[in-house]
Amino acid sequence: GRSAAGAVAVVGAGGGGSGGSASSGSRGSGGSLGRRLRQRAAWPDETSLLWCDKVVLLLNTSVRCLLIPQRRRQPILAATDTMHVELLSEQGRLSMGRSSSAVTHGVHFSIATARPRLEHPCGVLDFVVSVGRLRFKGPRRFSLLGVRQASYELPYRTGNGDEITLAVSHCYGQLQDPFEWSTNDLMARRTARPLLTNRHSPMLASGPSAPKGSPRRTGGRPISAQRTPLPSSAHRGGGGSRGLAAAAAGGAVASFARGDVHLADGFLSPEEVERLSAWEARCQRSVERSDEKNTGEECLAKGCVAYCGLWQMAMSGSEDDMRTLLNITHRALALVNDDSRFSMDITAFEYSGRVWPHWATFQYYLPGGRHILHPDTDKGEHCVSLAVSFSTHGRDFGGGEIKIFECPDTVPDCGNRGRARTHVPEEGGPYMKRYRNGTTLPLKGGQWLWDGEPESAYAVRQVLEPKQGRGVVFLSETLHQVEPVTWGRRASLFYWFTCKEPLQNQAFDWSGYAERYLGPQGPAPRLPAGGGDSQSGRRESGDGGRKAARRDRRDK
Repeated sequence: GRSAAGAVAVVGAGGGGSGGSASSGSRGSGGSLGRRLRQRAAWPDETSLLWCDKVVLLLNTSVRCLLIPQRRRQPILAATDTMHVELLSEQGRLSMGRSSSAVTHGVHFSIATARPRLEHPCGVLDFVVSVGRLRFKGPRRFSLLGVRQASYELPYRTGNGDEITLAVSHCYGQLQDPFEWSTNDLMARRTARPLLTNRHSPMLASGPSAPKGSPRRTGGRPISAQRTPLPSSAHRGGGGSRGLAAAAAGGAVASFARGDVHLADGFLSPEEVERLSAWEARCQRSVERSDEKNTGEECLAKGCVAYCGLWQMAMSGSEDDMRTLLNITHRALALVNDDSRFSMDITAFEYSGRVWPHWATFQYYLPGGRHILHPDTDKGEHCVSLAVSFSTHGRDFGGGEIKIFECPDTVPDCGNRGRARTHVPEEGGPYMKRYRNGTTLPLKGGQWLWDGEPESAYAVRQVLEPKQGRGVVFLSETLHQVEPVTWGRRASLFYWFTCKEPLQNQAFDWSGYAERYLGPQGPAPRLPAGGGDSQSGRRESGDGGRKAARRDRRDK
């Protein structure tokens, strides 16, 4: 069947019913199906749909899947006891989920210690699905981690084949988009959406949740709720029109919107910084050579910005390294999902009140390295970003500041869903931008435009200087820029969190690694001294808010 739709192909069927048989001698509705199969050999069966929660699978860990009966691509109700899934014993232990009703729109099942057969460049689980009297084959492909065969970890080639990324494998490059398309399609279905959500992964989907009965937020619209007062915060002015003003009377949590920043000093302990820095130094890096991230001919030639993605981190890290990363990730989730701190005003994507990990990477910048004006909403429905620095501005490197920008009125939905950047050619000209009112703006050769506007149209809201161990939280739709590094080496760990729960294991097997290295008891994060998970952090906004001290709730 089509991998994008997750449909399964007919291998045998009983007579009668709407599904019928796929043989050429079928009659009635089955004959219609047979004629369509003969007319278009690639036409997949639409009697059932199979969806699994992972694109990337760590061998010998669990996979959670969903079987949805449907007719003509529309979900239907089916008797629970007529739906069943089988799997070869050597490929894992399969268990069917229990349903509280006799009929359902879908049945969950899971596979423990999954061991797909190797079919280069992917691994395949061979399901046999029964829906009533029909039986189907439903093979599912996965990009594998931990297979210990280099051919399954070949870099993904993009474009004309000359550009490669070490961040993911070739198999993942084939599967990532179809998975996201099928997931979005299911999430758009009223009957299927509840089946895909609230299937929390062990440990990493946990974190603070709202007290029972407290209001939640959906669709990026703020709510008014009485919350615990904000932690001690220091505010800096930046001239922005939106931001974190002081908390409303009665202890309500202020809205955390585009352009707002939360600083968590001491988010990493010195021991964690030392371990992560050593890990980053031995990790195989993917070097960036574009002029978006490099200044000067020398940097364009050798690349002064490099990344070590989760795949390379897993290959070069020890078990203790992976446990450290997972505990830090859990701590990060506890921070960004803490609704006693944040009332997220996310507008780029639908927000249910929680976020989940999607991707992380080590980053380092050498002199000449930069990253031009951009948001982080270009993929995976990223809605919250977190940067944690291993080095300190002015001590370990110069330049490299993070600029936070205010969006101009001429760019509606600024920063939402990636948007577009344009490069003004170095040759030719003169170039200019013409506005609707007839005025013009001269443009310089080599200049970058974001959504058709030059950087000068975006007011600088604030400038942040990285500090060792400090975490910086902002909405992914916030326009930001890393200034060129002038000397030294700027290194950090960067997280992107997704608003869409079913995408949490799209790019990396977060739940599989948590299952292997943390076990069912989950993490036991050791919070560093001096504030740890940002209890002593700072919030900054462009509105020049006031500093308000309060006692830490944990100390109480």
